[in-house]
Amino acid sequence: MVTARVSIGTPCRIVSVVLTVMLAGQLSSAAPPRNGLPIPLYTLDSESPTIMAGIANIHSDEILRKLEGNEYPVTDVLASGLNLGRPADDLDGISFNRIDVADMGNFILLFSVDRMTTGDVPPDPVMVDQNMPFNVTDQAMRGHAAADGFVSQLSFDRNGILSKGMRDSIFAANIQVINNYDEGGHDFQSEPFDTSSVSSVGLVSQDNVNAMAYATASTTGLRTTAPLYYSLAVNSQSLDGFLPGSSAADIFFDPEPEDPIPPVVCYATAFDLGILAADDIDALVILDQSQVGVFDQGDLVLFSLAPGSPSLQFIPGTSVNGAADVFSTQIGSNGLPEVRVFAHAVSIGLEGVNDNLNALEVVSCMDATNCVEQAGIRLIHGDWSNDANVDIHDLPGFVECMDGPVADLSATVYPSRECRDIFDIDNDQDVDLVDFAAFQEVFGYHGSMPK
Repeated sequence: MVTARVSIGTPCRIVSVVLTVMLAGQLSSAAPPRNGLPIPLYTLDSESPTIMAGIANIHSDEILRKLEGNEYPVTDVLASGLNLGRPADDLDGISFNRIDVADMGNFILLFSVDRMTTGDVPPDPVMVDQNMPFNVTDQAMRGHAAADGFVSQLSFDRNGILSKGMRDSIFAANIQVINNYDEGGHDFQSEPFDTSSVSSVGLVSQDNVNAMAYATASTTGLRTTAPLYYSLAVNSQSLDGFLPGSSAADIFFDPEPEDPIPPVVCYATAFDLGILAADDIDALVILDQSQVGVFDQGDLVLFSLAPGSPSLQFIPGTSVNGAADVFSTQIGSNGLPEVRVFAHAVSIGLEGVNDNLNALEVVSCMDATNCVEQAGIRLIHGDWSNDANVDIHDLPGFVECMDGPVADLSATVYPSRECRDIFDIDNDQDVDLVDFAAFQEVFGYHGSMPK
């Protein structure tokens, strides 16, 4: 236990405060977005600790939803409704019909990555200045990117990347908009149970968000009876004669996913899509414009391929880390599928050689810069108590964190990294009296911090 005397500057006077601080204190936290995205329906892969532990009674071939006030997600669509439920079944890609994309025009990409992804792209400096430093690279370094959701900072339409928007110098990167757990409701209720600013490297296993889908054009993740498109991971037993397709690159269509009676049909085989049967589609968005449930003229399929998929060697323009590319396919005027790179990995801030995008959705957005600024999970300097205020409740945290001016720059876990996230306001890798002076400047702010 430590007792310290500090002075807090206010517009009117200096107040002297004596504090007694328990060193086994609270962790720093991030702050909710200004205008966050709804949580989509989603899946967790079979190696996720939440699945393997069996605590929540959820499975990798079920579609999940976040339940407010609950510790874990709950099942929204049972495996039986999708004609699944066999050993090793693992939903790899899910999508409802997002034909509304054709009408809404511009959109940004919402995606998740796997446990091997490193990103290798620093957060956009302008976003850092906006108190939003969390991107794939940052969260991978902290050990929980696989259970997070990120959005692209570039806009798209159904033909591909649009201009860079309002800010010509915008980073081709991404910003975290959904955490694994505990960001004011903007989370997947997944392991590890850590806020965005906490490092859990080497401490716990990660859940892996394996697929995600908004149920309606209004981008809500609420319970739905809408027709569903899905793909399965390699080794799923239902691919062995139980479905109208046998490849992890086939896409299936279930007209009533909550009713096991209507048969599941094949929306498109790997051949129909212009890829190989040995591929594995691990992220999926469907724009089914013509005959619903049939891949035909006018439809557009956005997808990603798992590492090792042979088509990554043959699709023209594929990145070196092609599993982080987003591809598109549609029927051309000659009646044959046209496959191309829709978004290169570099355009969404995934440059690590082992990066893999493995869940995908689209979000209507006319101005990517504004959408990202509104949806990004924030870091409020000085807000140790995570209540969007900087006040007397945050002062004990500063006393606990003060370690400068000489600091252990190699430290990556609590308390050093989290302390610096919140209180290293001058960004010199320690928490000292210079930061305390800055802390006094922001002391008394309520709500969103000034830019």
